[in-house]
Amino acid sequence: GGSYGYGTLKSISCLIFSQSIREIGNNFWEKIREGELTWPWLHQYSIALVELRTES
Repeated sequence: GGSYGYGTLKSISCLIFSQSIREIGNNFWEKIREGELTWPWLHQYSIALVELRTES
């Protein structure tokens, strides 16, 4: 079976992911202030948001 520990793994990954989303959010505003916001970075940010939305 693959159900053993899945809930634990999922909650851990959600914890890690929400932490990284916070860091991404902070970096997002930093880059806007510094004027260093590039399209590849913005693309990476949107990918992370999509992954977070499908995760929950």
